[in-house]
Amino acid sequence: MITHEEFASLLLIGTPSTYSPPTAIPPEHSSRLIALGYLADIQGKLRMTTPGRKRLAAGIQPSDQWIEKLRCSSCTNTGTVSLSQSGGDETPKVLSISDGFKVVQTEYGPDFHCNACNLPALS
Repeated sequence: MITHEEFASLLLIGTPSTYSPPTAIPPEHSSRLIALGYLADIQGKLRMTTPGRKRLAAGIQPSDQWIEKLRCSSCTNTGTVSLSQSGGDETPKVLSISDGFKVVQTEYGPDFHCNACNLPALS
């Protein structure tokens, strides 16, 4: 889950200008977006990944609500999580989550783990 400011940084990297110098975003945004797999640092340049393009396409607006698919990184458990994030919220709120998964709060917002394996779910 990303903040509105991080989403704005993702948008800047995802829509580069051909004739302008490379876009600079705050270092904490690039670190977080790389850690989430939305960006990659390739030879010192930030590049959008496929998950980043999908996140960009999903968008984020004030009072936005969305559903993410979940898949256990170890077993065959699958499900969904319904999320909401208002304009002033730094992290999204979990509205509902499929049986078989649990919410784990982190410093960056909610994360999702498989109940059976206790491993992070892929979204």
